Amino acid sequence: MLPDPKEMMAGLTDEERNLLRIAAKHEAGHAVMRWIMELPLTELTANVGTGMCAGTKAKVQVKNYLLVTLAGLAAESKYGFYQPDFSSRDGGDLDRARLMLVQIPWLRIWPDLPANAVTDIAVPEHYQSTNDAFQRYFKEACDNLAPHEDLVDEIATRLAEQGERMTILTKEVGHDVLRK
Repeated sequence: MLPDPKEMMAGLTDEERNLLRIAAKHEAGHAVMRWIMELPLTELTANVGTGMCAGTKAKVQVKNYLLVTLAGLAAESKYGFYQPDFSSRDGGDLDRARLMLVQIPWLRIWPDLPANAVTDIAVPEHYQSTNDAFQRYFKEACDNLAPHEDLVDEIATRLAEQGERMTILTKEVGHDVLRK
């Protein structure tokens, strides 16, 4: 039997409650981006300082995976209103996003190049730096999430209140909250 969420919250310090709220907001950002991209969501959890937003392991377009990966940071930053210092931060999502941009060069192609400018031959001036591409995709994640701020907040609130119990409510979240 799972503990009562109110008892769980009552046992947390103010700092732990704040870390739980941040983790919940972060995971809600991932969940809403999955919804925007019409990708399945199977599990959503938040704990003090950590969490998880999982899908079905179905194949996903790399760009969509990158945007879902950055969506947690976008939600934490108030959709770009507070610009995080990415140079001093590391961790799972950030490391995954950076690795994708390093290992998959076509993600760094300038978005405004005419279609006939990009050929099979790699031309250095066609590519952004990894940092510039990172900033571009982070902005895109922020822009995609910002219109759904209320939805992110609702899921984050419910997730922080429910904690690990949100995994039981995934179907409810998918059908009741994540409705266009």
